[in-house]
Amino acid sequence: RLRTSTPKSKSLQEQKDVFILQCYTGLRVSDLRRVNLDTINEDRSMIVMRSTKTDEAIKLPILPEAEEILLKYDYEPPFISDQKYNKAIKDFLKELKFDRIIESENTAPLHEVCTSHTARKTFHSYAINTLHLSATEVSKITGTSPETINKHYAGADIEEIAKKMRG
Repeated sequence: RLRTSTPKSKSLQEQKDVFILQCYTGLRVSDLRRVNLDTINEDRSMIVMRSTKTDEAIKLPILPEAEEILLKYDYEPPFISDQKYNKAIKDFLKELKFDRIIESENTAPLHEVCTSHTARKTFHSYAINTLHLSATEVSKITGTSPETINKHYAGADIEEIAKKMRG
């Protein structure tokens, strides 16, 4: 639903696109800001860089959804400051009525608690639960340790656990 909805302002649309790009790359904002033709291989199939935070190698295949956004902005996604980006995320989610209740330490609607980190977590969960990559494989492409992925990002799918237990 997020991919097909359109915020009223151009700036919120741009930040929605950046958020979706982040959901399909899993990159930290500090690394996402550096994505351009210099960090993409010759056939434009992979983002290749070192993580700003960890200095780990990132060799990330570009998914079609990410490629669509990169092409839209000619491989130069529109960035604003981190604080403004996180506020824009909340603003477009509220405008588009993304108000599913999130239960954690504090119960709140998604549009109140969502940040750029949510996009990163979304990618890790998507890679593990939908693309069926292992934590080690996700680690290889994102530069995040397998331990961190297992601890923070790999959502336990009870149906998958049941299948594995039954053989």
